[in-house]
Amino acid sequence: GRFALSGAVESVAIWNLRQGVQEKALALHNSSERVSRLCVQEVAGSGRCAVGYQDGTVRLWDLKACAVLQTLQGHRSAVTCLCFDKAGHLMASG
Repeated sequence: GRFALSGAVESVAIWNLRQGVQEKALALHNSSERVSRLCVQEVAGSGRCAVGYQDGTVRLWDLKACAVLQTLQGHRSAVTCLCFDKAGHLMASG
């Protein structure tokens, strides 16, 4: 089916567009970090996305497992932009 992702303050909702229901949520346990940016890149069916947070971190998520693959740190303030290259191997954040 077709899916859509939407930032929802402290999580990212994964919606089933055919059924019109939220199927999953990408949420950090025991955290109140707010989502500031969302970037999705489908690379050979990998089902990954990057999410920028107000605390300056970027987390790479596995959409099927709803699990964080990696946390990237380095921003001093909220992440305001994210972009993958066409191949999905590089990501820029700001």
